[in-house]
Amino acid sequence: MAGTGAQVNGAFQVWALDAQLTDAHLHGISSWADLEFLMAAGCPITDAGLASICCFRRLASLDIGGTAITANAISTAELPETLTTFGLYDIPLTDDAANRIAQLPEIRMLNCNECGLSLPAFHRLVELPKLRGFEALGCPVPDDDARAISRRIPHGLLRLDSGVWRNGDVKRPPRNRS
Repeated sequence: MAGTGAQVNGAFQVWALDAQLTDAHLHGISSWADLEFLMAAGCPITDAGLASICCFRRLASLDIGGTAITANAISTAELPETLTTFGLYDIPLTDDAANRIAQLPEIRMLNCNECGLSLPAFHRLVELPKLRGFEALGCPVPDDDARAISRRIPHGLLRLDSGVWRNGDVKRPPRNRS
């Protein structure tokens, strides 16, 4: 992975934010590494790279936001059930992809900012049993829904266009005073 800009910490962690990590690199390390952490946001990886990522069966933290991975690949992927943190921002997600993500039992933190989530998909994802933080900027969630959901997630946070919600209360973003 020399020359990609990725930082590798043994066989367990790869930090490649906006690096040149490719599908071929992921395929190469999937035969020997057992990653627990992969930051691949902004990398030129595709659906083929996601197939390699799914080989890391101990993966707890995965960020693939801003890649060329598609909702179709996510909806059919055998994602590691060990995932606790999942970043998908800027990947247009279908309801089928959201349904697949909703099957991951350990998710605690989820970033679906600007993923074009439908309201039904949003509602499925907030039902993840261990969810404590969910970012869904760009999803049109009514305040009444956000308030009720934030009350159901003990010690959790919802970050939406309307603000940051916790225990039924919201901190709204400052208004532009131009």
